[in-house]
Amino acid sequence: MFVVPSRPPKTTLVSPAAAALKPLALLRAELRFGIRRYIRSQTPAVARQVVCTLEGLICHPDFHADLAERCICKRMLAYWRMLSE
Repeated sequence: MFVVPSRPPKTTLVSPAAAALKPLALLRAELRFGIRRYIRSQTPAVARQVVCTLEGLICHPDFHADLAERCICKRMLAYWRMLSE
């Protein structure tokens, strides 16, 4: 019997440092897309992509948020890390 090996998911993880080089508007769009995608698929791979995007957004040099918004982002990051495990 021939068994087809399983393939890893097609999502490509980007390091937070590389994500921080993207334009801020693109990171926000990727975050919205990733959250919507997770709602449909609910896989750890998609949650990991959301984590990478959030990390890139938080460490982006143009991300000038007040303390409350940064706190929200950090809490979201903790939640998405939990989902990615």
